Amino acid sequence: MAYICAALSLLLGVVLQNYSVMLDVLLIVGLTLGMQLAKNRVCAVLLLVYSCINTIIVTIGSGQVSGWLLIVAGIFAVIGTFNLHKDYQNFLQNSSAYGTNTNQVL
Repeated sequence: MAYICAALSLLLGVVLQNYSVMLDVLLIVGLTLGMQLAKNRVCAVLLLVYSCINTIIVTIGSGQVSGWLLIVAGIFAVIGTFNLHKDYQNFLQNSSAYGTNTNQVL
């Protein structure tokens, strides 16, 4: 969903000839790649914080709410990455109880 938001921002920036949007797109894509490739919780939280700040600034500037889709993407990203790390920690704890040899028959 964050990639879609970045693509829409890029498209809107090109149509309106506002090329400063490229910084916004690079930030969104960079944080999203950090979440996808590195499974980084910090990137997920930063995306959520950035999207909230961006939505507030755009809402004050234009008078209408926009950018809420990126907030939704940030919320799902935070939930997903934190659940991933919790499940991974549970996996590490449960697998260490059985030893490191996975060929063992229990």
